[in-house]
Amino acid sequence: MPNEFPHRVCTGTLIAKNWVLTAAHCLAQTLTRIRFEGSHFPPGQYSRILKKIPHPAYRKYFRNEYFKHFYSVNDISLLLVEVVHLKSYAKLAAVYYKKVLGLPVKCYSFGLTVIDKKEVLREHNDGVNAVQEAEGNVVTCKNPDHWGPGICTAPKCHYKFNNSMGGDTGGPLIYEDQILGISSIKTSLPMDRYTPISLYLGWITEIIKKNYNAL
Repeated sequence: MPNEFPHRVCTGTLIAKNWVLTAAHCLAQTLTRIRFEGSHFPPGQYSRILKKIPHPAYRKYFRNEYFKHFYSVNDISLLLVEVVHLKSYAKLAAVYYKKVLGLPVKCYSFGLTVIDKKEVLREHNDGVNAVQEAEGNVVTCKNPDHWGPGICTAPKCHYKFNNSMGGDTGGPLIYEDQILGISSIKTSLPMDRYTPISLYLGWITEIIKKNYNAL
């Protein structure tokens, strides 16, 4: 998701013809449009953001001993966007987040793949990289309790998770083609933390119903 400047702010997932699911911390004031990537979209397709809806209980706190930037709770949001027509959209998993321990999962993101400043600018402007996929397993979260409920992932023994980079958060955690969670933060521990979808299904449904006639 680029903002009005050629920067990748976060990753999101299209869950309906005009709804994108992402993390609440991604909703920068300068974020004005979504870029869609994948085999279902023509190159460089954009959709204008019409409304940003963070979860009402979302909170972000800066600086703590475990993570150098911030930690957050209820880190989930919806974006109402101009209609994008597809044959099907991403499905949300109803499985309770405490029941997924040990499951094999995949994460998808559209963030940067390089750290060299010149290459970063090239990726920002040209969008040269496609959606990236990484594999892992759900593990017990060792994060502090004040981070709230979460799904945590770690690499398989024989597979190294890609390191999270700029633009990766907000992307989906997938099990059996359904979204289990939304990427929230990359911790200093050897795991990533996701906001569990199962706790927010009611809120997501309510928001979509309230805005049904918005377009």
